Amino acid sequence: MVVDPQFPKCPIRNVLARICEPDLLWIVHIVGKKDSATLEELLQEMEDRTQKEVETALCELMTDGIIELSAKSFSLADRGLSLFPLAEELAYWCEQNFCSKQF
Repeated sequence: MVVDPQFPKCPIRNVLARICEPDLLWIVHIVGKKDSATLEELLQEMEDRTQKEVETALCELMTDGIIELSAKSFSLADRGLSLFPLAEELAYWCEQNFCSKQF
């Protein structure tokens, strides 16, 4: 888990420092919606990302116990399953508050 150097004992900052890295929360969203996904499926969904970027994100999620790999397919671990509804809620909030507005 990432530790925020300014606030090392703040669990909220430390968790957000990790899951707010590019693509991590989006991978949780994709895998949660599909129940499982192969690397190829993730690359297809995230076509603007390189394979190295997606693999790095997956490694970080596996290190934190959010995603697990079995039989070449990624699925949410227990920790990821508890994060998934929150990710969905945040995605919905973003769509309602920012996607329809012009800045």
